[in-house]
Amino acid sequence: MSLHYYQSHVTRYLQSSRLFFKNPHKCPILVSIHIQAAPTALSTRTLLGTSVLLLALTGAKPTLLIKTSRRTKESFVSGTKIRVRGKKALDFLLALRSTAFYYSFNFRGFLVNPPNPTQSLTLKHLSYFRSLNRAFDTGILGFEDEDLSAFLQISHSNGEGCATLLRAARLPMRLDD
Repeated sequence: MSLHYYQSHVTRYLQSSRLFFKNPHKCPILVSIHIQAAPTALSTRTLLGTSVLLLALTGAKPTLLIKTSRRTKESFVSGTKIRVRGKKALDFLLALRSTAFYYSFNFRGFLVNPPNPTQSLTLKHLSYFRSLNRAFDTGILGFEDEDLSAFLQISHSNGEGCATLLRAARLPMRLDD
């Protein structure tokens, strides 16, 4: 199954009404999309790249993720975050499908069962999924710039999820490009 068809199937599944399903409890409801980009190797280049990526895809300005160390009580920047609701959430999925999957390469689509299923979307670094799945190997994926590669994970209310590999370096700066 191609990645573009896979994402269109997920989007269509989200846009469909619960009333038309024989098993309405199996249909997820998209309330809001939470996007967090927190790479393991945080650098200025990575932080700027993910901020530009989120701004280009959603049209909203992302905010910084600030965490506090328990031991030293000092605050530090750990990534970026953004939240999209309602019609903008569906527009975001359509924009994501029309840009990311045509301008990216070296990707793979698969199903994930997150430990805590919520209606959220997370950009995670490649090493996070390497620790979960043996299929993620440097030789298979062939990445040279791992700082700019992230996985897009979408979790739904019924516990199903889909994850897709994105390359921020290959995405256009604006959606109308």
